[in-house]
Amino acid sequence: MLSQYQKAIGYFYFACMFLAVVLMPWHKTLTSGPFFFMGCAWLIARNPLFIVKDWWNNKRIWLFAAIYLVAVIAWYFSDDRLAAAVDMRVKSYLFLLPIVLGSSLKPNRKQVFYVLAGFVVSCIAFALFALGKAVYDLALTGKNHFYYKDLVAFTYMHPAYIGMFIAFAVILTGMLLLATWDKISTKRRLFFLLVMAFLSIFIFLLTAKMAIFSLAIFLILGIWIWGYRHGGFKRAALMTLLFLVFGITLVFAFPYTRLRFQILFNYHSTSYTNSVESRTEIWKAGSMLMDAHHYRGIGSGDAADSLIVYYQKIGFEKGVEERYNTHNQFMQVQVESGWGGTLLFAVLFAACLYLAWRERNWPWMALILLFLLNSSTESMLKTQSGVVFFAFFNAFLGMFYRREEIGVKG
Repeated sequence: MLSQYQKAIGYFYFACMFLAVVLMPWHKTLTSGPFFFMGCAWLIARNPLFIVKDWWNNKRIWLFAAIYLVAVIAWYFSDDRLAAAVDMRVKSYLFLLPIVLGSSLKPNRKQVFYVLAGFVVSCIAFALFALGKAVYDLALTGKNHFYYKDLVAFTYMHPAYIGMFIAFAVILTGMLLLATWDKISTKRRLFFLLVMAFLSIFIFLLTAKMAIFSLAIFLILGIWIWGYRHGGFKRAALMTLLFLVFGITLVFAFPYTRLRFQILFNYHSTSYTNSVESRTEIWKAGSMLMDAHHYRGIGSGDAADSLIVYYQKIGFEKGVEERYNTHNQFMQVQVESGWGGTLLFAVLFAACLYLAWRERNWPWMALILLFLLNSSTESMLKTQSGVVFFAFFNAFLGMFYRREEIGVKG
């Protein structure tokens, strides 16, 4: 039996975890404090012998923590070890969070639900605050801050990360709705649908293209599953078709969103004023850098300066000014850690996907796929926002989420 002291430490540990998750969508550094105190509670509450036993018995801890080895390889290949050490510090959550979560008091079923619900509610509050601020700015200054970076300028986070967070909140809500559809009232169903609709519209206003694309994939899959369960193949096909028509209409309904999507099909290589053109040049420079080093890693401490050299060679002035990374996590790993790091990165993510599929842990699988999709156009593990989001939820869902805990069967 746990003593009152241990129980108090346990409650404090969970409160810090919950606070970190709630703060996650708001700013990339706000989670540092709660996670620090969560780690302190872990050190105080756990007997070192039990910690070592957990590390030995729970091999999944090391699977998740091993992703950090990619950063270690990138540090080893670096000539500028000081700059590489900064990158390792940013990515240290990839190692520390699985170590702490996997060897702590395990959250019960209610706590698992509260953590996921807390994240969703925080995303809703974030969206309401952003829209409220945009309304205030419009009334006060007459300026339209309802789109893209202007909509979330107060966070200092790129819309791509916020879009990924909110897309995950929509996915979690949708999964809960599918799991409980036949058990809850019509009013509650409508509430969940309104939440999903509101957050989806916010993503459209945010115009994070990959977040919109990845969310559309998951929503189409969810609608197909619902339609098939409640009417067979024909209903599923009809519902999916109607959703596609509605989604395309929604894209064209918002002028700035329409403009952001039009540049996917109509852009000019002489101007680098939009994200499509920029990424074309970024990936060209990244490919040249990889080829010049025969696909051996150049290190995380030297990658930024080396990319700038190639931006200069191809005349990509914006890339030089903004010191762009590769805007592709897979290319970033290849540039920094070579074939060894890339192979390790791929194997570890494949192992996580395999375990999620084998256990039918759909939220965990959705997280990994969402992260990988968004990593195709952003170096998601180059900033604390992406690192903390993935490191926490990958370990949390991979170790603690079970379908039966929220009544999901089959």
